[in-house]
Amino acid sequence: MMGLGSISPRFNIHWRHLQTFLLFATVAVCCLGMGVVHAKSGEEVLDSEQIAYFVDYDIPFPFELRVNDVIVAGGTQAGPGPETLNDYILESGEQSVTLRVWAPDDYNGGQLRPRDILALTEAGDRPPTLYMVDKRTDEFKKLRALAFAPVDHNLPFVEQTWHFNAEVPYTLEGWRSSEDLSLWDREELEQATVARFSELRNLLNSGDGKGFVDELAASNEELFVSNYFPRKKRREFVVNLEEVYGSLKGLVPPVENYRIRIMGSGRAVTLEATGKYQGHGVLTTEDTKEGTVYLISVVLHKPKDSKELEVARITGWITGMEIE
Repeated sequence: MMGLGSISPRFNIHWRHLQTFLLFATVAVCCLGMGVVHAKSGEEVLDSEQIAYFVDYDIPFPFELRVNDVIVAGGTQAGPGPETLNDYILESGEQSVTLRVWAPDDYNGGQLRPRDILALTEAGDRPPTLYMVDKRTDEFKKLRALAFAPVDHNLPFVEQTWHFNAEVPYTLEGWRSSEDLSLWDREELEQATVARFSELRNLLNSGDGKGFVDELAASNEELFVSNYFPRKKRREFVVNLEEVYGSLKGLVPPVENYRIRIMGSGRAVTLEATGKYQGHGVLTTEDTKEGTVYLISVVLHKPKDSKELEVARITGWITGMEIE
């Protein structure tokens, strides 16, 4: 999770195919040691109180990583970790982390073999593993391996959930009190979600980077707080986001060829692309001139005091395009 803060507060570094671009500094680790403002009380979180959680991995198949039932990373084009989890941990207490791995259609008839699943656990020196960095004790601790239970037959996918207790010095609102979207009429929810994604798409496609980043304000603030991002660096970071998002003018495809997906225990929703970029957000954008892909995934929610769906979280990568 590294980079120069140029596309989204959660845009990560991944090497994939031809090349990948550095996006933003490793907030949860590199910024440990800097005092920040508490999300709830306004009090400064001292460096000695800062705690970060992350998952490291290097998975050779398409995958999805979820924390508390909200997608953090994954897709057909996703690269290796690490992936910080703090902005998906809304408060101290029990958390869940879920890993789903599936076989591409052109691999063994779309089936994972038992030895593939075993290899995921072993994965050289980077098996999927949950870690914690605790500045109170200067401790770098392995919390648990995310090891799949062994199987004795082929499967199209494997999915497993693990639980862990987190202790964090902040409280985030996130989607905790948002409307339960699973109770909505399905057609009404899809229409509202597509309409909101179309608005976001139009901002990007018109080159209005500032307008798009303005839509991320609440999500960005919770990212900054939970990852201990110093206040003096936030404005510079946002300006970088505006510049890169503004560079997508005329490139963003219409909102179509998608599937709607409810997550976050019913309180969040997203549109995922189908086809080539399966598992990535419907706003995924190719720049064929530069040979790059912007993998943009947005999760929406509806705060109870809001009249429309708002951005809860955004993730993404810049990666090199595959050569056909």
